[in-house]
Amino acid sequence: MFDELEVKDENKGVAESVVYELPKPGERRLKATTYLLNDRDWAPIRIKVSAEDLKNESMYCKAAGEKRPNFLGELVECEETDVITEAKKNDLLKTILPEAIKLHADRLLVKPVPGPVVVSVPSKGVCPHFTVPEEHMTRGVNLTDFVLYVAAGPGATFTSICSEESIEDRPFSAVMNFEPARILPTRYAVRIAAHEIAHALGFSFRRMRELEMTDYFDFPGEKIKYQVNSKMTRNVSQRHYNCEESRGAFLEEEGGTWNMVSHWERRDAKDELMSVYFDLPGAMLYTAFTMAAFEDMKYFRANWGKEETMSWGKDAGCEFQYINCVEDKKSTYPSMFCNSTSETLKCTSDRFALGECSLTTYNNDLPLKYRYFLRARKEAGSAETLTDRCPIIAPTAATVCTNGKEESMPGSRVG
Repeated sequence: MFDELEVKDENKGVAESVVYELPKPGERRLKATTYLLNDRDWAPIRIKVSAEDLKNESMYCKAAGEKRPNFLGELVECEETDVITEAKKNDLLKTILPEAIKLHADRLLVKPVPGPVVVSVPSKGVCPHFTVPEEHMTRGVNLTDFVLYVAAGPGATFTSICSEESIEDRPFSAVMNFEPARILPTRYAVRIAAHEIAHALGFSFRRMRELEMTDYFDFPGEKIKYQVNSKMTRNVSQRHYNCEESRGAFLEEEGGTWNMVSHWERRDAKDELMSVYFDLPGAMLYTAFTMAAFEDMKYFRANWGKEETMSWGKDAGCEFQYINCVEDKKSTYPSMFCNSTSETLKCTSDRFALGECSLTTYNNDLPLKYRYFLRARKEAGSAETLTDRCPIIAPTAATVCTNGKEESMPGSRVG
């Protein structure tokens, strides 16, 4: 939804700039917006959460049947899964968000913003639907490099950037609505929050394109695919795939909306933090790919050594990003792509679940680019996995290691 909100917000103009206040007598404040930062040391990003909309009972669901804002400008009827309890508030504010923020603070460095910083909220878009404390817009926010205004209204999880730091145009404030049904004290909820915060920090196709970090590749017989080809990301791609000729990391083109292109291509980086996520838990690893993309923006530096390792695509070679995943019923990469169904459950690539091969028979003939099986025009991987119809071992709700059913996965330990 991140890019869809960006498109909707195009008419509001650029995100507002934060303002460094003029010093007043007796106060140690910043100079005006022309103030230039000294070349001070980089430090871990400081992210502050403001959750005024979780203090106001009229802004979240207390019971099914109530009508509450979805923070997109609409009042919607609450369902049971939308209800926010004190326990859920604690899970979100004391577990999920702090741990998600730590994932970024451990890996991303910025030039610390001297404070306090006054936040300007744009008058259009989704940002005005969230509550920003008056003092943030008058006295300013101190000791932080990024402010996240959080709500948990009925509806989907989304983020939108509200203001940018005036010197480097780095995002400084954003809003996030966290879907109530996803508020659980689990690793996966933390990773979803980290994924959304990454979008709020600037991980989007539009921003990367504006920073001249992207290019496109025209596959024969297909529409073009965008890739991030900036220096660090290209180097990471070359090392990960063990291919000196790699031009960069591809972005997602499936799914039918521009929202998808602000994610890594799931066929190539399935278990990465910034690939598209689904309802069932996955690894969502904070790898060198995402760290490199942030460093290529120039207003972040990566804390190298903190990257998580992803086995998907590792040392797969130069052909991996370009050739078919299955040729004449034979998987070209058996550790990633399957070519037949079986009653025997197998581990998913991230080892977070057991699953089955996503091989599917379609009602109609598939486009030529998806015909991986000789003379089988209707057979390919499920479209739902967003792996370019490449069949993979996909988890089921009953066979997830964290909360699956023991009777569905004999011999496994659940929890």
